[in-house]
Amino acid sequence: MINFRGAARRHFADAKLLEQQVRTANAGQLYGFCVECGLKALLVAHGLPTESNGDIQRKPKTGYREHMPSLGQIVSGLTAFPDGRQATRYVAMLPGIAAFSDWSVDHRYYDESRLPLASLPGWRGAATEVMSMLDQAIVDGVMQ
Repeated sequence: MINFRGAARRHFADAKLLEQQVRTANAGQLYGFCVECGLKALLVAHGLPTESNGDIQRKPKTGYREHMPSLGQIVSGLTAFPDGRQATRYVAMLPGIAAFSDWSVDHRYYDESRLPLASLPGWRGAATEVMSMLDQAIVDGVMQ
């Protein structure tokens, strides 16, 4: 069963551990997956239709099945969530999301010397913002 919020927390924790062990290439990937899962958790909590396993519906195509940075651009442009609620409160909590403009899911295939690892502090910062946003959404009763 898919649990985007739980996956975001797991990826964030593992990214921090890897970064502490100077395994920055994989830490960077996990920060990106953390952000992606956190954004999807918020969208699902706000009514984005899901499949029976909890994944975002494939049809009709919504555009929310994207990876970073495309998903971040979509969410940054939202003014209302799928359930019609205003999105500005949560989107405003994510000013660092643009740090993922040079992140790619395909980096997992790259030679480590070709990765933009100078961006790691920005990726970590944006992932930290997403984790704080998820915590606030729980406090607000938007998600459990």
